[in-house]
Amino acid sequence: MCTQNENTKTIHPLFAREVRPIYNWHEWLERWKGARGFQEFDSLIHCGFCVPIEKSKFSEQEYTEIDRIKFYLGIADGWMDNQFFKLSGDGKDRYFVDRDSIIKNSGKTLGELRQLLARKAFDKLCLNFFTTKLMSNDGDGFFNSSWKMQITSEQLFPAILNFFAAEKSTFDSIRIRNIFSYGNERSHNEELAVNFLLNLARFIFGWRERKIWDGMERELREEMEAENVTVRSRLDSAKPWMIEVLSYLNHLVLLRKWILELDGPCLAKLKEIALRSELSYYQHPVKGNRSVASTEEACLAGSPAALLLNEYELKMGVYNRLTAILEAEQQKEDALREAEEKSRS
Repeated sequence: MCTQNENTKTIHPLFAREVRPIYNWHEWLERWKGARGFQEFDSLIHCGFCVPIEKSKFSEQEYTEIDRIKFYLGIADGWMDNQFFKLSGDGKDRYFVDRDSIIKNSGKTLGELRQLLARKAFDKLCLNFFTTKLMSNDGDGFFNSSWKMQITSEQLFPAILNFFAAEKSTFDSIRIRNIFSYGNERSHNEELAVNFLLNLARFIFGWRERKIWDGMERELREEMEAENVTVRSRLDSAKPWMIEVLSYLNHLVLLRKWILELDGPCLAKLKEIALRSELSYYQHPVKGNRSVASTEEACLAGSPAALLLNEYELKMGVYNRLTAILEAEQQKEDALREAEEKSRS
């Protein structure tokens, strides 16, 4: 005879739950709007880049990958700033969010919880967006199309410039938002963000207009010409900001590859950075610490921006001299050829 326990089947607890994944980014956003509590937000940030962007069978709003990246940039903004996430009405209560904090009795304030979420969003950007390859996988020497079509697009590029904006910090020095300047203070993920910025600099200064051939259809030719003008204008306007970023990261040497292509705004930014340098009485022949009065003094102070300016002036002088010699020789050859043609006629 069977007992009651033998006749009763145990139902697994997961059988009674809906375990399907989030359909798409639209549903993810709806869950974000309705989320309450640190753990819910943390879980959503964790899986956000794994959710499909495309519309499902329902007629909900449509999104793009750019929308997702901009959303994460918004959440991550300010992740480094301990004071940024504090609100006057937060109170002094502390909360335990994991086993380690319970064991160590080290609870977090509401401001610290917000900062943890921002840091998590930044880490996800580092792993899922800032790792974009610079060059095409085809081995053709061309940039990955994502840099023009997505990263420096009209929709996303302003958000990136804002996330890594140049701003004044303590003692009026300039810092780049959301990134540490020195490598020994950076985590692995932060190094990914720095590498992204260096690749962005390579793209901004290395991008070239698409070639337009005479045999192209008129409509296609006009479309490509307009695109070349738009992209060139957008990238050129960002170059002074990019120089500020490279200076902050101590990577101005990267610009040596394009040194003869630096335009007026770029040279002005380099001079501005150079003139922030200081001479110190224990290193230089001055009575007391003071700001430099010229780019020459900035060179003495060891300013990378001033040294790059000095290199530009030297190379440009040699370039112009050699160009003048070449043009004079070409004119001389043309004159001789013309004289020979006249004598034969």
